[in-house]
Amino acid sequence: MEKAEAGLGDELTQHGIATELFGKPTSFDPSSDPMVRMLATKLRKSLAVFFEDNPNCEVKIDLPKRSYTPVLSLNGSYLPEPTLPDTHYPTIAVLPFSLTSQDELCVDLTNSLQEELNHALGRFDQLAVLSPLRIQEASEGSISLSELRRLLGVRYVISGSVRRNSMSTRITIALSETDQGIQIWSERFELMGELGSLGEQERIVQKMATKIGSSYGVISMHEFQAIKHHDKTVLNDYQARLFYLEYLTKMSQESLQDMIALYEELTLERYANDARMLATLAQLYCDALLFGIMDQQQVIERCEKLVAKALDFSPHDSEVILAQAWWALLTNNEQKVKSCAERIIQLNPNSHYTIGAAGWLVCLSGNFDYGIRILTDLLGKDEYFPNWLKLSQALNAIRQQDMDAALQSIELFYVEGNVLQTILLALIYQVTGHYAFAEQHWSEANGMVSELPRISEQLLKVMILDKPLCETLEKARQILVR
Repeated sequence: MEKAEAGLGDELTQHGIATELFGKPTSFDPSSDPMVRMLATKLRKSLAVFFEDNPNCEVKIDLPKRSYTPVLSLNGSYLPEPTLPDTHYPTIAVLPFSLTSQDELCVDLTNSLQEELNHALGRFDQLAVLSPLRIQEASEGSISLSELRRLLGVRYVISGSVRRNSMSTRITIALSETDQGIQIWSERFELMGELGSLGEQERIVQKMATKIGSSYGVISMHEFQAIKHHDKTVLNDYQARLFYLEYLTKMSQESLQDMIALYEELTLERYANDARMLATLAQLYCDALLFGIMDQQQVIERCEKLVAKALDFSPHDSEVILAQAWWALLTNNEQKVKSCAERIIQLNPNSHYTIGAAGWLVCLSGNFDYGIRILTDLLGKDEYFPNWLKLSQALNAIRQQDMDAALQSIELFYVEGNVLQTILLALIYQVTGHYAFAEQHWSEANGMVSELPRISEQLLKVMILDKPLCETLEKARQILVR
């Protein structure tokens, strides 16, 4: 309490408490000795029991989860009790859809949309979805967007309507933010086929959920625009992930080093036990290997520790499993890469970017048939399909010695400062006999990084487990190096 009142709450860490309060040596390791965490859990329970038995205490003391800094609050404050978990993730509420037709099938569809959309959005790890029961309780009377934000902590609201005529059924959906009351996205969806078809309804709901809640969906893009000029040293876990997603669109050595520094700092203390943060750091180390910043054995050792710890905290997080797939690729475990991809798809079939990344790793592990199936399936579901994932189709065509198909796969391929993509494009053009394009991309890559020969050699050694394909690309690389 003394440190908290003195503004020294940041010093209340597991290590600080163990050494100062319990006299542990400075070598005390919180990750191997859970003493402080166990005592904090016991203290939280004791505080809860005490204040439940003494409801008239003027001041209440709380010890929030994953924190060792006490929080004081006045009893009987006019502020409402928080109704959502304390999270940095965007909170979203799906309101009941309205309808203009009393047709029985149309009524059933309208009634089910809220529940189905809640279910689909709830599978995204980076969203906090408000229970429809809480919405129903709060909306017994008229409730405004500002009240949803003030009373329920909701940042985004989904509303919509269902219209039907003799020819078709149209669902209109809108996403609004509650701070300024601005509608930031809306779209119409046409139901094809029978209205009562559960498969068709599921297709529409999945498309809605993906557009709204995926890694590069409307909410992520809107949130990033609000923080992209913020000081990175004060970011929370969700904001740090938005910067990581931005990094993935360009992937330069400089931005990679910035991301590693950011995540190492965040996981040192504040997010030392956050599974997703640990998993992301593991993936950044894998990128460092591809860029020649770290050696393979060093990355394997670090990734193994980070992934094991992340799996211990959150074994069902898709980002954690993706990091596990990366580790499996580095250790030449093709079957493990495949099983990780299957698990990611099972956890959230609407998380298209994560599934696409898993499909890419499956291809790199040598299982092109399954990896291409994953990526081809995504092409029909989402307008957003990262360019770099198309490289797998070109590599597979080279593997099958179909040079025309390889060139077709990279038509209109746009590269924006991504040296890894540029290297692979140069090699693909060299193999397919388009030497001028190969030299052009190789020269561009040489301008992005130092030691291009070493980095390109490591890229093939680490990423391409299919031996014949790797040998073909290596011959092309040696020609370009000369």
